[in-house]
Amino acid sequence: MEEDADIRNSFRMNKSQLLAWCSPKLVGVASLKSLALNVPVIKLAIQIWGSHTSVPKTMPIDWLKQEVSGLHDLLRPGVSNRSVAVYVDSWGIKRLATLAMRRWKAPIGALRDSYLH
Repeated sequence: MEEDADIRNSFRMNKSQLLAWCSPKLVGVASLKSLALNVPVIKLAIQIWGSHTSVPKTMPIDWLKQEVSGLHDLLRPGVSNRSVAVYVDSWGIKRLATLAMRRWKAPIGALRDSYLH
């Protein structure tokens, strides 16, 4: 993950956070807008998770915390107090990846109310 220029740029632009959010009030809220802001991070997280398992299931939070913590160690060496950043990034990746997987190839017609057709 640390080799990816998009991830490093995102980390720098978001003030040492992996994820960007629509507003400070919406930190941690999974929405299509926040997913659009974080495509490189979520895409890479899903690729890494896919290489670890062949079973279609969401990423366990303990695994995510370990991966995100390792990435924070590489991108911000010497900083010891980052538990909140790791927590927010881990849960954010989990929520956004789950949203992406649910929306992937979702038939738009099935998501609308029948009386709108």
